Amino acid sequence: INAEYMGPFLIGLLSMIRPSRLALSAVFIPALYFACKYIHKLVRLDYVFLSQPKPSRSEKAASPINILDFLLVCGRLKAVKRTGWVDHNIILPESVGDHMWRMSLLALVCREDGTDMNKCVKMSAVHDLAEALAGDITPTEKSGITKQQKQKLEYDAMMTILSNLSPSSAPVCPQKLTAIGREIYDLWQEYEDCASSEAKLVKQFDKLEMIIQAYEYECSQGVNLQEFYTCCQGKFTNPAIQQIASELLNRRQQLSLHSDPEKNQV
Repeated sequence: INAEYMGPFLIGLLSMIRPSRLALSAVFIPALYFACKYIHKLVRLDYVFLSQPKPSRSEKAASPINILDFLLVCGRLKAVKRTGWVDHNIILPESVGDHMWRMSLLALVCREDGTDMNKCVKMSAVHDLAEALAGDITPTEKSGITKQQKQKLEYDAMMTILSNLSPSSAPVCPQKLTAIGREIYDLWQEYEDCASSEAKLVKQFDKLEMIIQAYEYECSQGVNLQEFYTCCQGKFTNPAIQQIASELLNRRQQLSLHSDPEKNQV
């Protein structure tokens, strides 16, 4: 019986009961009414759940074994040294994992109106994930690897890494990834394509984190890393990032590591 018809139905039922039994019915009928309402809710809930499409194999959550395998591969980022610092003979150069960690913090503390900052935190945490297998590939003039080759190497690395989150351990295409795997892939690809305001902001975090690290090495190791600042000139558009970079350059000016103050700008 539909819930909206229960009241009239029970009133009609009550009118047919002999007066001598009305006292008992006064208890029985309300109890029956609420029991019917409860059963009606259960039936509707059961219908809702049964009518939902069953998740496909690729939509199922990753198992604990899948997640552990994924984390172990990602852990390699802690051992992949940033090539730019290695090429400049920096002592104990930072790893890609170090870089991604501070970028994620930047996304937590910097803001931009109209931008999804939670998405920026996620994007910062996965933007260099492919380097766990592909390594930190430098520009063509230094590595000899073309942009197209770099894209292919990193795409293949991402598919292999994210396959660890799938029921099958074989490399997969984006369409066959689990839901979380596809989210990670989409964030990575969006960053690579610089296809959104979030990606553009995270690109700035990437550059800002790099010159902060350069400044730390200049302070601790007495080296001049001007080229890292030079490649950031004109790249910062976010007001907060511009102010942070300006303050960083003011502090760098006190180090006396460079002879041309005009170069000390971004």
